[in-house]
Amino acid sequence: MATLSSVCANCGKVGGDDDDALNKLKKCNGCHLVKYCGFDCQKAHRPVHKTACKKRAAEFHEGKLFANPPEREECPVCFLPMPFEKDEISYQTCCGNEICIGCMNADMETRVSAVTDRAISMGQRLDMKKMLDQPCPFCRTSIALKIEDQYEELRKRVDSGDIKAMYHLAVKLTGPMGSIPADNKRARELLLRSAELGYPPANLSVGQFYSEGKYPAVFPKDLKKAWRYFEAGALGGDPIARASLGEMEIDRFNYRVGSRHYMIAASCGFQLALDNVLNGYKLGYVSKDEYTSTLRAYKDASDAMKSEHRTKADINAGHSHKEDSRLFSALDLLDQMRNLEIGGGNAYR
Repeated sequence: MATLSSVCANCGKVGGDDDDALNKLKKCNGCHLVKYCGFDCQKAHRPVHKTACKKRAAEFHEGKLFANPPEREECPVCFLPMPFEKDEISYQTCCGNEICIGCMNADMETRVSAVTDRAISMGQRLDMKKMLDQPCPFCRTSIALKIEDQYEELRKRVDSGDIKAMYHLAVKLTGPMGSIPADNKRARELLLRSAELGYPPANLSVGQFYSEGKYPAVFPKDLKKAWRYFEAGALGGDPIARASLGEMEIDRFNYRVGSRHYMIAASCGFQLALDNVLNGYKLGYVSKDEYTSTLRAYKDASDAMKSEHRTKADINAGHSHKEDSRLFSALDLLDQMRNLEIGGGNAYR
């Protein structure tokens, strides 16, 4: 007996099984619930199916958007989740890997210390060339020192289709690279290509450019496009892109939806998103249980990304990282929850 899922929603024709390619029905791309034997039947059935299709498609999209984000990539050297701030990641053109600043800093310190100790023990002058000749912490290939050489290596990686190289070259081309002038048009092309191929940081950057409209010649302000790229970045697991979606929802007065985005971003270890979850709790858009679970997830994600080398690298780079006052023990966290008071006004601002 034929079921509704095995007949054309318009003409009632019974479709073939998966092995019968000629008579196999095709699912509606919007709702994935009904099937058609061809484009003509789908077009004819559109007026009847349109409302239900849009409703189901919206539900399907919402379920996908608010599902648990994918796990963050790990640094190939220390195997800890990668930071999500771009200045805490170093892209290696030799092997195409992104390495955290902690591993880069630790590897450099080890090499400098070894060269210094050897020079002192042998009574020789320091060999600055050896000190500066830092190999890649992953593949041990010497890292290019000249800006022009770095550009050429990045360009080769881009030509090979490396979406991470596209993004990092685009970032560098926004300013002059040694003798190579800035090229905003080329940077835009590379960013868009990397974003369309699914690299979350590129989707975040493009979304920010369209949202802010600071460079109208290459990225005119367009909130619809900004939304699309932020959404793609969020689906790819970028917490800053996720928080940007939350901010746009808050601007539309969709406080509950915005709070859901902030909770997901905070659960990935993003501090600013956690601040907004707290504001949402004070205003009543986030429940006590949601705030508690988000706070615990934030602590777990933050701890997972921490290491002695990364903390030291941050200090050497001049970053001021105060101990997060929200990283309490379970009892401290519950005490904070009891003492919180529901405040008035728009605490998101």
